[in-house]
Amino acid sequence: MMELRESGRNPEIANGVGGSGEQDFVSLDDCINYWLKHYVPTLKKGTQELYRSFSRNYYFGAFPDRNVETIPAREWMQWLDDIGAEKPKTANSLFTTLRACLNFCKSKFIIDRTDLDRIKKQNRSLVY
Repeated sequence: MMELRESGRNPEIANGVGGSGEQDFVSLDDCINYWLKHYVPTLKKGTQELYRSFSRNYYFGAFPDRNVETIPAREWMQWLDDIGAEKPKTANSLFTTLRACLNFCKSKFIIDRTDLDRIKKQNRSLVY
């Protein structure tokens, strides 16, 4: 716990939900939950509902039991391309919203970095 605090990380999140120590990394679901609890309520009601819907329908469970900091850009791109094959506008909205979520977690020192940052929006529409 002290190591996490000294490195600027939130031990409650980094040691698993509720500080249970079940995992020693931050998952995408952990970041989404933190963002939904601490940032989304500050937004307009319609935006809150949209972000909660994105979370339920797309984000939660997308990369289960994986460290969000170690998911490669290629896997992020494949996930977005799979969604974009049927719903291109939704995929672009998901990309923008997810980037905002992860940037919020970085600003709170919950995570340091993700490979999602390597994907640029203009490249997002390319199929790999």
